[in-house]
Formats: sequence, structure tokens, C-alpha cells
Amino acid sequence: MATQVEHLDNHTARLTVSVSKETLEKAMQSAAKRIAGQVNIPGFRKGKAPYAVVLKYFGPEAVLEEAMDKLSQDVYKQALEESKIEPYAPGEVESFEPEPDVTIKFLVAKQPEVELGPYRDVRVPYEAPQVDDKAVEDTITRMRDARATVEPVEREAQIGDKVKFKVYGEAIHDHGDHEHDDEAETPEAKVEDHAEGEHDHDHEEHDHDHEHGATVEEFIDEEMDDVLSEDPNADLVPGFSAQVVGLKAGDEKSFKIMLPADFREAHYANHEVDFKVNVLGVQSRTLPELDDEFAKAASNGEAETMDALRERVRKDLQEEAERRYNSEYSDKVLDGMVGGATLKYPEKMVENTTNEILDSLDRNLRNSGLTLDYYMQVQKKTEADLRQDYRETALKRLERSLVLGELARLEGVTVSRDDITNRVTTMAESFGDQKDTFTKMLMKPENQQSIALDLLTEATIKRIVAIGKGENPPLPEPAATTEAASEETPVEASESKSE
Repeated sequence: MATQVEHLDNHTARLTVSVSKETLEKAMQSAAKRIAGQVNIPGFRKGKAPYAVVLKYFGPEAVLEEAMDKLSQDVYKQALEESKIEPYAPGEVESFEPEPDVTIKFLVAKQPEVELGPYRDVRVPYEAPQVDDKAVEDTITRMRDARATVEPVEREAQIGDKVKFKVYGEAIHDHGDHEHDDEAETPEAKVEDHAEGEHDHDHEEHDHDHEHGATVEEFIDEEMDDVLSEDPNADLVPGFSAQVVGLKAGDEKSFKIMLPADFREAHYANHEVDFKVNVLGVQSRTLPELDDEFAKAASNGEAETMDALRERVRKDLQEEAERRYNSEYSDKVLDGMVGGATLKYPEKMVENTTNEILDSLDRNLRNSGLTLDYYMQVQKKTEADLRQDYRETALKRLERSLVLGELARLEGVTVSRDDITNRVTTMAESFGDQKDTFTKMLMKPENQQSIALDLLTEATIKRIVAIGKGENPPLPEPAATTEAASEETPVEASESKSE
């Protein structure tokens, strides 16, 4: 058997393999035996029909097809060994020529090649986030609200009460506004929101007239509990609570509210909403005193005083702010590293990454009660169109992942078994009395793998942040890197999660 290798531009290789006619003949005889053992041929027991009879009964083409299934697998394996090519995915038979010589051509997607370039020279300005006193006090307020004592009352609703009600509202558009809004909120845009996993008040438009030829659109139709507040940012819409104050269970009220220009949903900014509210119940809320007892209760005994609770809250908020900032910051640094890298990968990798994106889109749609087919119908797109739409996203995700994996390897980023065990212990502690049950669940191999990927990604992001800030963290010794990668890391660095 002889193998010729041709490296193609799209990071694939063509293997042209010459096979002797004797090898093909043996493969066909073996194939004939397999066929004879699977079917009944008149005059012969299963598996006993001679080769010539099988050829005549089924035809040479059928026997050759059966022979090629097994032969191509054996030939492909040998060809890979001879050519020293590392495939990314199983090869595909491009062609088979029985004459004049027996020749099989395979197309093989090669493993990606990543050269990072001077990635340690990438710099991005770093501005550490700061948590102000207001953020701390707002968090304390929410903790206090969550521990309020609630009880039904027969009186009219007041600011601070928790009120249960049914509310229906219609946004009123004049013709100019409505035409403009139709452009901003097309059916396609609404489906796109669902595809991204976002939810709103199900803005279903109604095509009936309102006063002076205006049209209306359903704004809200829900039964809900809400705390009446003077804070516009905490209200259902600014001014809503003031309209409900003074109502008691069984009362109904209709009123109009003009939404502000900076309303959170731009589609409704500067629009009047016609509300109808039916109050179902009113509950008073008694807030706990902000004293040391509250501090102990709110922190599960970890803070003895209100000052200690505020320090704890500030620390938690600061850590969360830094996590968010570092995630965004590392993306910028990583993009700089991608820009300086030389990447070679087969189209098959782009196809697989696109599949992952479309699978995620399908899940988001199903969670919203929609389907991918409906999405394509509304968008007026075929699957091929959709793949083209997401191609740039897939390329960016793939290239980030390749660079992230190579960087983790070069920087010697590893995850040890102790790291996984410690993370499992921390996660299980949050389940209280059920922590032993959840520890067993989290220690299953598939869950360990997921936890390891999370830890590896977190560690690599920390490394990227340090590089981007110019801290120049020391590189591991080459021998240590190899040993760590083979003994400590339970997952391949290239599997790290990256968007």
C-alpha cells in the first residue's frame, strides 16, 4: 500500500492510497462471506454459498460496496499512520477508482494549529471597580425587605404594603408613533428576543382603534404581587403605586399613566398607558429593625453587628463587581491575543461550533414555547441562511477557544483533584442538611468534568487579566508544565469554555 499526501488550503489533507488488486480481491471475498451469512440463497445454507454464486446472485457492485465499507476503514487507519497526520474528525472517502489501479482518496480535517505570537505583550488599561456606600445600603434594604413580617389587612393600601392585584394595560399610539414602533418591534424582533432568552410582557399587538383614530397595543395582562413604592425605579411603572394607594381588596380602578422618555423599554417611551386594576388583597409589611440581631439573622450568624454586616456586604459586592469587570476585561485582552495569533483550522470546526450555537438557540426557543422551525419561518430564512448569519459568531467563538486553550497550555494553567474536591465541598455546603447527598452527585465523573472546566477557565481568565495588566506572572518550568498537564489537569485545556 502506498500513500500520497496533499495538504489543501482549508487545513485539510487529501490522502491518495494505492491498494493492490489482490487486497481488493480478498476484501470482496470476505464481503461475499458476510453477505452469504446474512441472507438466504436458494440451494445453500447461510454462509456456505461460493463466492461466484454470491457475485452472480447479488451482483459485483453490491459485493464491492460491502467490501469498501471494511476496506476503506482499514486502509484509512494505515494511511494515517504512514502520513503522520492527526485528524480532527473522521476522514471522508472522496473517490474510489478500481481501474487501472485500485485507488482510494480520503479527505481529512486536520487538527488545528495555534501560534500565539507575542501574546504577553498585549496590554489593556485596567480600572478597578469600586463599590459605593449607596450600593451597600441598597443591598441592606433588600435584605431587610426580604425579612419583613407580612399579614393580611382589611384597610386601604398604603406605601410599603404588599398588594395582590390583576392588572391590564394598553399602550396608546397615535398613527405616527405606531408606524414608527412597528419598525422597532416587528414579529421578527420579538422572536429574536425569545431566541436570546429574554422575556417581556408578551407585547401582542391589537389592531383596533382607540380615540381619534389611535391604535392600542397590549402592555400588560397579569395577576401579580407587588410592594407599593415611592421609588420610580422600584415601581411597576413610575407613578403606578400612587394610583393603587387608597384601594382595598375588591376595589377596581382605571387610570392613565404617561411613561417617561427614558422608560426601560424604549418601544413604550413617551406613550400613555391605559390601566385597569382589580385589587385582590392587601398585606401590611413590618420591617425588622436594623440592629445587631438583624445583622446576625441576615448573615446566618457570620456578622455580629451592623457594621460587620456592612463590611461583609461591601466585600461580597466588591468581589462580584471584580468578577464582572474581570470577565469583560479578559475578553478585551483575549481579543488582542487572538488578533496577534496565527490560527489554522478546518471548516469542520466552524461547522461544529455553528451546530453548538444553533443547539443553544433551539433550547432558548423551546424554553420560550417556540421552535427553531417557527423562528426560521418568521425570519423567512432557511437553515443555510441561519448558518451564514451565525458564521461570524462561530468564528469568533472558535478562535477565542483555540487561543484560550493554547494560552492555558503555555502558561501551565492546571486544575488538580484537590481543586475539584474543594469546589465540590463549597458547592455542597449551600445545600445545608442535604450536602452529603449533593456531594455524591457532584462527584460523579460527568459533574467533575464540568467543574474542572469551570475551574480551568477561571484560572486562565485570571492569568489573562494579569498579563493584560502587565504583571508578567512567571512562566512554569517546561518539565513542570508537561507533568502538570498530564497528571493534574483532568481536562484538556482546549476544552475550556469561551464565548
